[in-house]
Amino acid sequence: MLDAGDVIDRYEIISPIAAGGMGVVYRGRHRFLGQEVAIKVLSAQLSLDERLRERFAQEAYIQGQLGHPNILAARDFITTDRYLGIVMPLVNGPSLEQLVAVERQGPWPLEEVLRVMLPVLDALAYAHARGVVHRDLKPANILLDLAADAAGGLGVPLVMDFGLARVAETQSGLTRAGTVMGTTPYMSPEQFAGSREVAPSWDVFAIGMVLWRMLAGRLPVEPDNMLACTAMYSG
Repeated sequence: MLDAGDVIDRYEIISPIAAGGMGVVYRGRHRFLGQEVAIKVLSAQLSLDERLRERFAQEAYIQGQLGHPNILAARDFITTDRYLGIVMPLVNGPSLEQLVAVERQGPWPLEEVLRVMLPVLDALAYAHARGVVHRDLKPANILLDLAADAAGGLGVPLVMDFGLARVAETQSGLTRAGTVMGTTPYMSPEQFAGSREVAPSWDVFAIGMVLWRMLAGRLPVEPDNMLACTAMYSG
């Protein structure tokens, strides 16, 4: 893990923001321009795996190509002997997961659900029109940018984390056959079964589950209950 003051390429680390399975997101600063950014850094250990390095580079490329106002952009890609990093705008606001799980538990009013999710649907349609399937849509991967919301509402939604994204037309071989990747119960039945035939319908299923959770105040099954999840998918 990087410490405050560490430098990677043109960026100085300020502090960690969040940690995940692939690495850590840091608040950073461009050493010459002074701009603060978010930097998603692949852990040094995982950087030794060429397959994961390739997947991480693909994530950066896809995120850099999708120029939509509701998709978190990639501004730069860092590559050093020890680290890979994706540089993104620094967003002031929570994830949708933080709201539905802590601050806004229970059913949401329909107008608030539409205010958040219609831009997400537009971003999803934009990505699908360009052959990109996200494969891991969930509340934790939707940021709400408070600073960009001129109306002072819940924040402008930004779809992020394209680490499992796949360009449907190319069907790249970065995922082994039968490998289940995603988050239950947001995975589609085909995704849960380990299908390699990636389709936009996978994301549509995930969005349906996000809407279910927001409107009902809960998911149809407990995410940690694999027996219940398996029963839902096999039913």
